Amino acid sequence: MKNLANIDELQDHLRKYGISADKSLGQHFLVNEQVLSSIVDGAELTKEDTVLEVGPGPGVLSQRLVKEAGELIAVEIDEKMIKPWKGLMSDYVQASIIHQDVLKYIPPQKPYKVVANIPYYISSPILQHFLRNPEVTRPTSVILLIQKEVAERVCSTKKPTLLSWLVQIYGAPSIVCNVPPNSFFPPPKVDSAVLKIDVLDNPLVAAEDMDKFFELLEYSYKQPRKTLSNNLKNAPKYKDIDTTELLEKAGVDGGLRPHQLGLEEWNQILETLS
Repeated sequence: MKNLANIDELQDHLRKYGISADKSLGQHFLVNEQVLSSIVDGAELTKEDTVLEVGPGPGVLSQRLVKEAGELIAVEIDEKMIKPWKGLMSDYVQASIIHQDVLKYIPPQKPYKVVANIPYYISSPILQHFLRNPEVTRPTSVILLIQKEVAERVCSTKKPTLLSWLVQIYGAPSIVCNVPPNSFFPPPKVDSAVLKIDVLDNPLVAAEDMDKFFELLEYSYKQPRKTLSNNLKNAPKYKDIDTTELLEKAGVDGGLRPHQLGLEEWNQILETLS
């Protein structure tokens, strides 16, 4: 099998099919052997595992994953990548590829792991899809190669954002390694990182409260630099509620910014609303 982590072999493979990286789809192919090994090692794959790879492109990461997993399912939106991927993976009966937008893909109802080098602009939608979509069985773990700044934000407990709350309610995130731009072909303009999320069996918020919880956060983070009291006071959902009184009853300081609250405070507000 060709080694697509070698830039010359990757370019030969792409030329064979008359294709190149599509900038409009944010395609940057990983060509760093050490980072590829870190991703595969971080996924802790066995022959019992089913791996769902998002946006495999020509198959740089796929050719590592398929050797470690029991089954590899790749989901690719770019039709021109299907043929080169199949050409590369033709010897592996346990590997298959689906031409589809991953945000419309419903994975099989069995344990699986998500491993992917994804376009940075869809990091948040992909995490939403696999963690919050009620139609999707959540994976046991997620490993994504994403923009370093986003990975750091996801892992932050000191200044959490909506995205970090999404991930931390459903799993335990950590950064496996940082990845410089020259690890890709073509190189992106930003630093990257490998993010690992060990998905919890039971999220930190009860299933029946989840929609209300994230609705509260979305209104509270509408203007993150404003105080919690101001954000809630201007939220259409709570226009008939005295939000100052609400926060007092919940025992939460309305003068705080949303990032200054922990899970306990959010739950107190939620309970008071209920």
